[in-house]
Amino acid sequence: MTVKALTFFALFATPLPVQAQPYSTSMAQCAGLYDALTRLMTSVDKQESLAVAASRYLGSARAQAMREGRSDAEKAVEATYFSTRDEWIAKGARIVFSQEFHDWAAYCRSFAQDQGIDLGLS
Repeated sequence: MTVKALTFFALFATPLPVQAQPYSTSMAQCAGLYDALTRLMTSVDKQESLAVAASRYLGSARAQAMREGRSDAEKAVEATYFSTRDEWIAKGARIVFSQEFHDWAAYCRSFAQDQGIDLGLS
């Protein structure tokens, strides 16, 4: 291989840095998760507390999207929220026993705490 070929290969073989998604997207995803959970609860008190958590996360997502300067802030947050909610609902009630659910729930709790979002959950 020539030096030129090696340089070309090295340039394209080097992984590019991963772009993290905006915080508003993560917040909208967590709002969708909490909203989906309300449908799995039989206790009205738990349904209400999860609905409050979803609402607070969604409000934070909207505000964050505005701070991020997204021109489509409301539309993007709503689309992410609804699609995430629908995905979790489609997975069914048994998903709460999965590692995926536990990972997401832990992430959403930690992220809320890190961002100063009081979810109203104890």
